[in-house]
Amino acid sequence: MVGRDASDGMVGFAFASYEGGNKAANVTKAASLVKVSSETDFASRSEAFSKLVTDLAATAAFTGTSEPQELMTQSIVGDPTSTVKVVMDDAILAIRENLQIVEAATLSTTRTDSILVGYVHNKSIASFEAGTAAAMVKLHPLSTTKLSPDEITDVGKKLAMHIVAANPIYVSPADIPAEVLEREQAILTETIAAEPKNAKKPPHILEKIVSGRMRKYYEEVCVLQQSHMTVEDNPKIDKYLQGLGLELVAFERLSIS
Repeated sequence: MVGRDASDGMVGFAFASYEGGNKAANVTKAASLVKVSSETDFASRSEAFSKLVTDLAATAAFTGTSEPQELMTQSIVGDPTSTVKVVMDDAILAIRENLQIVEAATLSTTRTDSILVGYVHNKSIASFEAGTAAAMVKLHPLSTTKLSPDEITDVGKKLAMHIVAANPIYVSPADIPAEVLEREQAILTETIAAEPKNAKKPPHILEKIVSGRMRKYYEEVCVLQQSHMTVEDNPKIDKYLQGLGLELVAFERLSIS
């Protein structure tokens, strides 16, 4: 079965809370996403496959592992005598398809007021924690917030839903690597200068056009610059969160497609 194309699959989500850190009293909260590929949609929708994906996500959350190869060496949650590799090998034999851990992502915090929450899209009938796409967010409440933890969780879930749909890459423009920004700006500058309608425009006007196009680029790739798809009136997410007294610290998104 090795070498056969594995283009279907599922993304699993899991949350964990455990003691850790430098002091025994420290409690780490963690969430994870794990993407496992299969050869057919039929296999990926099976109960056995859904359980495999959610078990792997739980293992990633408890171990803080986000590298597929490292995850393979971890003891599976619920059975310390068995590793992820053994469970994967058994699943391949049972399902009779080429299965692979493609990606994994984790978020964690030791702050008691931090909120980790996820959303799973197009859920498997066998598990609410496995689907074709998923996202998770880490929110910190600011001193100005009046929201309860449950209300912040609801805000986070709607934000994760938006992230699944919009597929941003970064939290804010400040998170975009300098080389990526430079390349994008160079491409836009060259493209705009080459447009016939801009041939006679002075440099300072061309710079303004480039700045406008860069703002559109930020809206495409930065979640805080986007209009919220799952909130009434579609407010800008950065202003929406500021108004609620919340900070989006990080997010992760995985998808089969």
